[in-house]
Order: sequence, then structure tokens, then C-alpha cells
Amino acid sequence: MRSVIEEFYHGGIDPGICAAATDTYKKMSGEVTDLTQRFLSKLPVEYHDEFDFIMNKQLDVSAYLEQQQFSIGFCLGARLLLEVVHYETP
Repeated sequence: MRSVIEEFYHGGIDPGICAAATDTYKKMSGEVTDLTQRFLSKLPVEYHDEFDFIMNKQLDVSAYLEQQQFSIGFCLGARLLLEVVHYETP
């Protein structure tokens, strides 16, 4: 069995894939798709490309924020571990 570090390095641990596999995510994602399609059906065709562009920009922002939050959480976890390892009982 590989260590967590080895699994992480070799791509065996991917929080994004784990979250996307849940029933909750699939339900929420399906709802967004349905709502988007309903909205687009009401929007004049000449605005579809602009809407897609805006949605893609929002996805870029969300992906960036998610990556930053992951990095911050990872660093906080490492700092917590260091504090626990170096803790001296009073």
C-alpha cells in the first residue's frame, strides 16, 4: 500500500473527482444544466454566445478560487500538523 504522499504524487488522490462522484453533486449539476437550458430557450439566439462567454468566465473564476482555497487549506493542515508534532505538554 502506498503512503498518502505517494498516492497524492501519482494522482491517486483528487478531491475534485471525489466530490464530483457524489449523488449530491450529480443532482445539483443536473439542476444547473436544466435551469441554464430553460434560460437559454427564453434568451434571443443572438445573445447565446455572449451568455456562454460570461458563464465560461464565471467558471474560470470559480476554478481559480477553488484552487486557492485548496492551497490555503493544505497549508493550514500542514501548519496544524507541525504544531501538533512540536507540542510540548505543560
